[in-house]
Amino acid sequence: MERIGDWTETYTGVKFWAIDPIPEEINILDIAHALSQICRFNGHCNKFYSVAQHSVLAAEEAYKMGYDIMVQFTALMHDASEAYLCDIPRPIKPSLSNYKGIEENLMRCIFDKFIINVSYEDPRIKEIDNNLVCSEAIYLLPSKGKEWNIPKTNHINIFNFWKPELAEEIFINKAIYLYDKLYGEIIY
Repeated sequence: MERIGDWTETYTGVKFWAIDPIPEEINILDIAHALSQICRFNGHCNKFYSVAQHSVLAAEEAYKMGYDIMVQFTALMHDASEAYLCDIPRPIKPSLSNYKGIEENLMRCIFDKFIINVSYEDPRIKEIDNNLVCSEAIYLLPSKGKEWNIPKTNHINIFNFWKPELAEEIFINKAIYLYDKLYGEIIY
């Protein structure tokens, strides 16, 4: 089968076409491992803080807000495309031609793979993500996010900064737990 673009090799050894993804090539182990290795804010933090930790905290925040398991799982997976595309800071994303289209296509594929029926752009997910990004800035960035124009309603305390191995393990365990609650089966 002819594929669009070129491929990259994933942590589990899969040839993965980020521009032309298919659900069978998506693996939760690849997502957890890659996100645990990627630092938020393009690495401009005073401590290492992974996208995996951010995602787990998003799922935990969804739980605290009383959202159902599907919304919690969506919150966990809301940045899953970054496992294959990297974490592009918000101010840069709009300037990258077709990045949003590539990201949306990949997220649809990931959500199809894991049978997620809530959009990663759902207002509940956006609110959680905004609360987290503003709270993360307070702990991790020199500006503390003071000049940002991001709506925030709740401060989220972030006291621990996980090493990549721990972030990967917690992300996997959270994914297994939520997927089992949703579908009564193991995610991989």
